[in-house]
Amino acid sequence: MYINNQTFKKGLMLSLLAGSTAFISCKKDKNEPENPPVAEKQFLIDAKGTDKSFALYVSDLESGEVSISSNFEELPETGYFWSFGQNTAVGLAYKGQTPGIGVSYKRNADKLEKITDFQVPSRFTTYGFFDKYFVVNVGGQTLAGQQINGKDRNDGATFIFHNVSDYKVATQTTIGTLEITKDLGKNNKEIASFSGILDRGNGEFLSSMIYSERNQPRPGSGSTTAAITKLDSIWVAAFDKNMNLKRIYKSDKLGYSSGRFRSQYISQLGKADNGDVYVFSGHFEKGSTKPAGALLIKKDATDFDKDYFFNIDQVSGGHPFRSVFHITGTKFLIEFYNDKNINTNSPAAKYAIVDAAAKTLTWVTGLPDPANITSTVGVMAMGYKGKCYLPVAEKDNDAAIYVIDPSTAQAKKGLVVKGAQGIRGIGKI
Repeated sequence: MYINNQTFKKGLMLSLLAGSTAFISCKKDKNEPENPPVAEKQFLIDAKGTDKSFALYVSDLESGEVSISSNFEELPETGYFWSFGQNTAVGLAYKGQTPGIGVSYKRNADKLEKITDFQVPSRFTTYGFFDKYFVVNVGGQTLAGQQINGKDRNDGATFIFHNVSDYKVATQTTIGTLEITKDLGKNNKEIASFSGILDRGNGEFLSSMIYSERNQPRPGSGSTTAAITKLDSIWVAAFDKNMNLKRIYKSDKLGYSSGRFRSQYISQLGKADNGDVYVFSGHFEKGSTKPAGALLIKKDATDFDKDYFFNIDQVSGGHPFRSVFHITGTKFLIEFYNDKNINTNSPAAKYAIVDAAAKTLTWVTGLPDPANITSTVGVMAMGYKGKCYLPVAEKDNDAAIYVIDPSTAQAKKGLVVKGAQGIRGIGKI
């Protein structure tokens, strides 16, 4: 066989060069660290297994997998309702007619650390962060030593302020709701419950008001919700840290602002990045003649904006909704009920991106079919760096975090929690 000598030499040289190049490319750079930096953990996840729940602490929500029980710790209770703020996370376990149970966490260096377990002195119906406090509220409280027509008054609403540093009770105030609603008339017999604690950032917090008939309170717990009386008006109270009533915002354009779960009230108040507050109304009440919609309280304003009204019924096809989560700017994720005929336990697994300023609604695509989504009550979505992160529990699949782009309303599956039947909440600490 004839071999061209020049061809052989060229081939040998190319092979040597290739080997040299491969050797050089595999050689470690002196400046390259021995161990690449590990992504910083910063997100708490409450994931539920068959009969236990676990707190997970992760760095990435957009991809990968994590085992439900391999991460941080088992939670004392299941079914927490979560709030994130003041560099802490608080979970409240709903205990029906008895006082609620709480757990709180903080970030210590790069680790998650429990602050304390605590008990809410009375049960809770709404909650949220304000100033340096975590505030819990319940209505239907007896006002000691005060009577109407020879009977103890039960129109009190108790606000319990917990110090964020240790979640011990800092102060507790019970106010008579007949006094703060005196504009309804001297013979008013209606009392108010409250929904949401929204910090305005100016020394005041807002809480929506729901008017109802009286229900007899249960000692140490508070009453359940009686018949709602003000179906076609919306009321929002502004308080300072001493529970002084600063003003009441009132409009007849919408019904009351609150989502419902049994006797709990779910906040539908949302603050945009510029400080404006959008007051949503999900049209839970069948007897209300008002649509689902939103009103606007501009930053530091003392009344609803007279030029703003967003009829969400018109753009959603008449679907009532339960929860509202701020994402970025004036964009919110709204959790709609699956059907139009609803009660306090109805599933709500249809989602839409709403731009409250532009008055637009876009249904989210890329999620599992609503009929296959489970465990939606108490699920908390999170806005972070312009995206929305939504926990989704799907039948016959491990629960996962879905990442939603608010500009397109498209969702994609992110972090999967292996062994999880549900994810109650996520948040950044």
